[in-house]
Amino acid sequence: MNDMVSNILEKLKQFPLTYEFAYAEQNGRGEDILVFSCRELPLRDFIYVPGKRGMTLGWDTAQCLLPPKVQQAFRQYYLDGLDYHRERCEEELEYYQEQLAAGPEEELRQEYESCLKETEEELQNQLSRSWEDYLRELLAELDASTSPLRTVDIPPMLAERWSWNTPEEVEPPFGLPTEDEWEYLCSGGVHTLFPWGDTLELELVCNETIDKDAKNAFGLVIGHACRAERVSSDPWLLKGDDGGCALCGGEGDRAAFPYSPYFRYGLPRFSWTTGRDLEREMAKRWRRRVLRLTPDGD
Repeated sequence: MNDMVSNILEKLKQFPLTYEFAYAEQNGRGEDILVFSCRELPLRDFIYVPGKRGMTLGWDTAQCLLPPKVQQAFRQYYLDGLDYHRERCEEELEYYQEQLAAGPEEELRQEYESCLKETEEELQNQLSRSWEDYLRELLAELDASTSPLRTVDIPPMLAERWSWNTPEEVEPPFGLPTEDEWEYLCSGGVHTLFPWGDTLELELVCNETIDKDAKNAFGLVIGHACRAERVSSDPWLLKGDDGGCALCGGEGDRAAFPYSPYFRYGLPRFSWTTGRDLEREMAKRWRRRVLRLTPDGD
């Protein structure tokens, strides 16, 4: 490890910054995480992230099958939703039938009959929506929400452990990560739909109780679903967030999508929104400095 630290410090000499090796910690895979300090930014930890050639990023549901435990989580959500709608509709049907049996006045009778018919149709629609229909719609939305499947080369870099949203700017020699680099940082260098692996606990997602300050395999803190981070690939593209749209819309299953490294969230553009409005909005979003290093052998 001493040789690796020396090699990294040697590469850092090309930058007008003063770096020192701070300490090492281990991740859940038993790998060393190297933490560096920067004299010019004394309150920030910088993590050494090794590069990787031929890294697979993005998602394509035709080529990347949902892991069994992830598919089971979505299936259980579908079944729970089916039970909920059936019970609610049956309760409403019973209520309208009781009201009609009591012989209401003509105006109320017509209203109850209309509500009864609508509820019957809603129940029929819910019961006719099969698991296959649900899964097809889910996968179509997942494809539409994620970056394309691709293979890229990622350079080694130092990356800030935490993102931030203070007024300061990202200035050279630092830069924002590209979308490729951000997905690599978020994924911990492993191609899975979710950075924690091939599982999914939708209850934690729906209740927003996933630990947003947990360190990933690279030792980075990715604040999913609450800290949309900027990338340099597109001026209006955010990663790691959907603005709460899925949960606010009552779609708890879709709220899992932003936890994927490959999720894309473009800042909404309304007809009345000016470029200055968007720039002001993007200035509030979280940022993470990276310092790209020369790969060994180059």
